[in-house]
Amino acid sequence: MPKHVRFELTDVDGPRKFETNFLDEEWALLEEYAAAVDELLESPAAIAVASFGFSVRWDRLKGWEPVDASRFPSRTELAAVLHLARPFVLQGERTYFGKVLSIISARAPSKAWKALRAQFDGARFESMMTVAIVPAPTTEEPSPQAFILNSGRTFHLWLNAFEYHRDADKAAQFNEIHADDFPTPNHVKGFMLQLLYDRLGAAEKLREIIRVFQQGPGASFTTAGFKNG
Repeated sequence: MPKHVRFELTDVDGPRKFETNFLDEEWALLEEYAAAVDELLESPAAIAVASFGFSVRWDRLKGWEPVDASRFPSRTELAAVLHLARPFVLQGERTYFGKVLSIISARAPSKAWKALRAQFDGARFESMMTVAIVPAPTTEEPSPQAFILNSGRTFHLWLNAFEYHRDADKAAQFNEIHADDFPTPNHVKGFMLQLLYDRLGAAEKLREIIRVFQQGPGASFTTAGFKNG
């Protein structure tokens, strides 16, 4: 039996009321997604990722300063978080973030979904600070393309190279950009952790919307925090 939901959405266009039905399989997907995010958020390892920190500094005389990796999550903690995040981080998964967001955005069109997707995809981080690595030209490739370090594409490359898979060809792409001063492996890992942090933040916001739906008739939510995280 379709799930009937009534709710009020407040975004940049003001408050609007919606009344819609979710098909059984759609509602089951939303609940499955919510359960997956809850499992991650309840994990002690998630705290380590949420509290990580790193800085990138350059001095005119000293050049790039080393990254202090003391606040990075441990290898075990990172592996646990990535395992729990897999159901909504990987596109091939049934509960992938984009699939769930599409179901909700079809019921309640809003400009806020674009900002939420940009946070998840890494586009927001990239727009704030783009770190482009341009390899030295070679005779085989005289006009090399820039490698955008802090991008969603690079994040997925990193996952396939070192985390979810151990793809040697993809790992080689990272090895080509490592240098003595910048970017070092810790620089790269810091940027990847920031992109992961943004993904988890977006996933949690989407979970909050589903929680509102689960409250029953008359529920309401606001997207005021979607732009700035």
